[in-house]
Amino acid sequence: MNEFLRNLVRGVAGMASLFGYYFGGVWLAEKLPLPLPGALCGLLLLFLTCAICGNVPRFIEYAAKPLLSYLAVFFIPAVLGAWHFRALIVQQWPALLLSVVGSTVVALAITAVVAQRCQPKRNASEAHHEQR
Repeated sequence: MNEFLRNLVRGVAGMASLFGYYFGGVWLAEKLPLPLPGALCGLLLLFLTCAICGNVPRFIEYAAKPLLSYLAVFFIPAVLGAWHFRALIVQQWPALLLSVVGSTVVALAITAVVAQRCQPKRNASEAHHEQR
């Protein structure tokens, strides 16, 4: 019974903190002139917390694991929306394809540039030594 209560407290604390990040992000989006939705602001707050801590706090991890196991369920509204607008998608498929491919290429290019700039600089002798 003691283990059950411990798990229950961890789960409630984790869910409460996730709701806190969400509502904190909604509040922040309302108070600041940011062109971001509140849920995204809350996600950024959670990311900052994890970046400052160096890892995901245990109580958040404990609450997030069950949610992540059902992540596919969260895509059902998007799929149903696409099904609802299928005639428009069929009509506009070239523009949709171009925008998806184009945005993917831009995102990959930006990711590559950022990754290269985040890596420490190596001199020529170190690079030559690694090739051997």
